[in-house]
Amino acid sequence: MEEHNRTKVNKKNSSNTNLKVKFDLKDNPNSTKKNLKMSNKKGKNNSIEKNSKIQLYNKMFEGEGNKKKTRNLSNHSFNENYHNDNINQKFNKTTSQLSLYKNPRNNPLNEMKTKNKILSHEKKINNISNSSDIIKIPEIKNLSQREKAFLILAYSKCLRLTERVFFSLSSPKLKEAIPKKQILETNKIYLKEKLEELEKKINICNKKLTNAFNASKTAEITLNFITLTIETDFKLNLLETIEDETEKKYCYNYVKLLYLVLGENYDDINNEDLVTNLYNKIGEKNYVNIKDFLFHLYIQNKDENKSLENMDKINEILKTTPDLLNFKVSTKFDKFILYTSVLLNEIIKFGNERIDTMKLIKDCKNFIEIINMKLNLYKKKN
Repeated sequence: MEEHNRTKVNKKNSSNTNLKVKFDLKDNPNSTKKNLKMSNKKGKNNSIEKNSKIQLYNKMFEGEGNKKKTRNLSNHSFNENYHNDNINQKFNKTTSQLSLYKNPRNNPLNEMKTKNKILSHEKKINNISNSSDIIKIPEIKNLSQREKAFLILAYSKCLRLTERVFFSLSSPKLKEAIPKKQILETNKIYLKEKLEELEKKINICNKKLTNAFNASKTAEITLNFITLTIETDFKLNLLETIEDETEKKYCYNYVKLLYLVLGENYDDINNEDLVTNLYNKIGEKNYVNIKDFLFHLYIQNKDENKSLENMDKINEILKTTPDLLNFKVSTKFDKFILYTSVLLNEIIKFGNERIDTMKLIKDCKNFIEIINMKLNLYKKKN
């Protein structure tokens, strides 16, 4: 198709050039040479070597009519054609080889890859067939659509053992084809799979517990916004401007939250003395400001994180005042509360995630004990 289109295009071009030449002959006979030269430019460009050789041979044989020279010329043209044929043969060979590699079906590399894939797939099938823990759903002929559904449900992992037994006894055909022993064996395989799944979950949880707390850049930047004047204003003038009781409760709970995050205890301390007492306890640890102590504990991670020990109390405070660490609510109050709320949010979130992972490990271990008890019962019955 490509060659056919090329010939069409060449014919059109040649016809157009001829028309131009004729038109020029009629209009201006002196411009024929120029037009002929313009029409032959493409031919000259495409076959520069051939035209140059012909010109050389014409110069050699000008005014001479010797037969020997004409023979030599014919021999030379024969050798040239033979050389061009060899080149064309080689080019056709290389293009055919390239077309083999372009076509993915004929490409030997792709064929090798597909063969390797088939072999690996066959190996996997052989390994599965050789393993004892393979679930084989029996093929039963002449089953209705309802019976086919019950057959799938009799081997479903989503159902309990009693439910699977119920579906296996739902019709006489299924009852004959599915013995109780087979259902018990499949249940044993499911239990073993569940054990592996639970052990993987425990390993993931243990890795998660080893991770230390890492504060975000936003928490670090907002903590650095706290200047000496902002903290002294929090220390001395926190409750002087507040008259509403709910807002006072909010501020007291926030100070209690700071106690728990810093690993301190606020029991037997009046609400009015919470701030001054907290600064006294920080002073005993050679710290003047809460900002510096928070930076030491949670940004630099130089000391042991004690907030996990107080997570139950922290969650109780958050239940009584759920908007305690809300950024929009904290903007109403002191700037110190606003700038420390981001870091406190991250600390509490991290602590709750660790508690959840510890609970998950505990639940997984309890579940593993129950599965092992069931597997031991199977062994005793056998």
